[in-house]
Amino acid sequence: MPGMGAVAFCGENPGLRLFRAGQERPALVASWWRTAWSPRGTGQSVVLWTDGGADLPADLRGVYTGAPDLAGWLNATFTRHFPEFAGIDVDALPIRPTAFDGDAATVGWRHDGHRLELAWADELDQRVVRVDEFIDGSTGHDLSTVFCPCATASIRIDGHPVPLAPQVERGARPSSTAFLARCEVWTVSSPR
Repeated sequence: MPGMGAVAFCGENPGLRLFRAGQERPALVASWWRTAWSPRGTGQSVVLWTDGGADLPADLRGVYTGAPDLAGWLNATFTRHFPEFAGIDVDALPIRPTAFDGDAATVGWRHDGHRLELAWADELDQRVVRVDEFIDGSTGHDLSTVFCPCATASIRIDGHPVPLAPQVERGARPSSTAFLARCEVWTVSSPR
């Protein structure tokens, strides 16, 4: 297609921000990358930040991955620019080698003797989103994805849910701080 840039990423990138009841600052922020193709190969990674509370200790923070080179590239190229991670030093998060299991809306892994699991459910909408020069051109990439805001999302530690929830707005165009991002494609921005 004329004017389209080179493909930089194909896959999925669900994300979430979960909150304690009555609080405006997220207790947990996560981005799950399922890479079907990239110039750095394929694989998965979960970027996880917590507020360090008793139920979400700071030692859970990290970039969980089976492909450290890919995860580092995704963080430097994309994740650090996401508004969900504003004020969070993604580059300072430790790389934590791991293997994943799950399905299209659930990812699980082991860390320090514990089982962690993120899950998304109750899709409110499905819409195609296209953003040229994502975040004011700071990434140098365009984004296209099928965006699916979710009414519920959770983190479980050793099978026990932590009492957190996304912020959800229902209506004609529902939104949520927890979403699935399917069929996601990032391309290098073309000269405009």
